[in-house]
Amino acid sequence: TSPEYRKLPVFVLARSNGQKTAVQRVNELIPGFSGKVIEGDICLLGLGIKSEDREALKCYDLEVWHVAGNTKFAKEEASEIYKVNFLGTRNVLQFVEVFSVKQFHYMSTAYVAGDRTRLLNRNMQTVREEDIDVGQRFRNPYEESKLKAEILVRDTIRKMGLKTSIYRMGIAVGR
Repeated sequence: TSPEYRKLPVFVLARSNGQKTAVQRVNELIPGFSGKVIEGDICLLGLGIKSEDREALKCYDLEVWHVAGNTKFAKEEASEIYKVNFLGTRNVLQFVEVFSVKQFHYMSTAYVAGDRTRLLNRNMQTVREEDIDVGQRFRNPYEESKLKAEILVRDTIRKMGLKTSIYRMGIAVGR
């Protein structure tokens, strides 16, 4: 492996967007980032990672933070939202399994709780960590796609016996 990989403990998977390279996008979002940017895309099998980068990653005990997601709410964009949030998560989990990742962190959302105002059991207004799919309705495709992805994460990591943390953010502020 190249010396460039040996001295860098942090890798970021990012995609180019036609206007900017993956490196440019990461440097814009994380000024001063000194890790290694690996170009790829969670919507592609194998995350679209080049073979030389895959080989280099095999030299490390990896801890994966999956924070990518489509945060749009429009119903007309439901298929793209599902592709990124659910299918992309499935691809990341396949990567985690192939690379024998040591720990997995998944960025979900507090909005997996959905709209519970019409549930027959009025006690469901209080949302507990273990309450996943209780028949709640969703205000938009984002909420539903993140619930399905979180269920997939929970089922997959249970089978793998992988140490995992799921974070349910209430809001993200920024660009």
